[in-house]
Amino acid sequence: APLRTLGAAWNRIPRDVTLTKPHTIVLLAGDYAASTMPHYWELRRGTASAPITIRSDGPGRPVTLRGDLNLFEVHHLRVQGLRILPNGDAVHCERCTFLTLDDVELDGGTGAWETLKVNQSSDVTVRNSTLRNAGDNVIDFVAVQRATIADNVITGGGDWCAYVKGGSTAITIERNEVSRCGTGGITAGQGTGLEWMVEPWVTYEATDVVIRANHVFDVEGAAFGVNGGRNIVIEDNRAERVGRRSHLLEVTFGGRSCDGNSTRCAALIGRGAWGTSTVGGDVYAHIPDRDVVIRNNVIVNPAGYRSQWQHFEISEPRTNTGARVGPSPARTDDGLVITGNRIVNGDASMPLGIDGTTVCASTNPTCTIAQIYRDNDINGR
Repeated sequence: APLRTLGAAWNRIPRDVTLTKPHTIVLLAGDYAASTMPHYWELRRGTASAPITIRSDGPGRPVTLRGDLNLFEVHHLRVQGLRILPNGDAVHCERCTFLTLDDVELDGGTGAWETLKVNQSSDVTVRNSTLRNAGDNVIDFVAVQRATIADNVITGGGDWCAYVKGGSTAITIERNEVSRCGTGGITAGQGTGLEWMVEPWVTYEATDVVIRANHVFDVEGAAFGVNGGRNIVIEDNRAERVGRRSHLLEVTFGGRSCDGNSTRCAALIGRGAWGTSTVGGDVYAHIPDRDVVIRNNVIVNPAGYRSQWQHFEISEPRTNTGARVGPSPARTDDGLVITGNRIVNGDASMPLGIDGTTVCASTNPTCTIAQIYRDNDINGR
């Protein structure tokens, strides 16, 4: 006979043991109150041959969860065909592996800070889904290894629509529709407290990230950005109505603070991490960029809509000294390639946003002012 609550079904899955057979929870159509759901979903150890699945009982059978999924050390979990509408953070996953969200709707309503938050996890897939409404970020990945974010609608973030940071690596973000966010659209890197990072990925904010074939629109800040990344490719994307508060594209610094655990921060620095062990104040390391490729993107702002200041933000070098541990000078243009892009934004007076002396200087083998104008179509120039 069917169980009365989702909580009862979850409790049928053995806790804190490696599963030897698959477990599937099939939800009948209807609304599921938060009070009928687990408060904390933890310690369920599925495997490739014994996964855990939570799904609706078929297409066209809407299942709405009014509570969130707050997951800790849950492995090989697939969530499919559900609407998760808690009027708050919808899914949070910490120390999870092999998490798949497929054909789900995550809506934070007016109460979410982050609609989807994934920390210190690996092998994450988010696809064919709609994620919306957060006061901060719709998607926020910290210290995530191997993930795919593909074929989704991502919309309505007060800060970023999506970023992957904190040493996140091997991430593909492709074919998403991204809109209605504040600070930015999609960014590789940003800023992280060092103690939250996972070895050995404790230098750059993001590595080996591909941002491809996305459509970004109605974003106040940069459509695409790299903030402390290495081996980042931004290609074949299109964007419009972006950059009104700032610029269209950015390659700037990540930040690395210590948020409270100075002992762990110091230990990581002793093993080669970049950052600081100083807690508080305005002390953080500047995380550089290396080997960033921005190619074959089309960014067209319509007549009457333009970025606030310039086309690009390629930040000038900064130093890491004293309590700030990291490359010094830290640079954003080492191995930077900007080629094959078409940009329509304002008129001929719009500054490029690259000074050509401290960044992308004439001696830079991959990025110069002359090369950028030669290899890109910028306002028809």
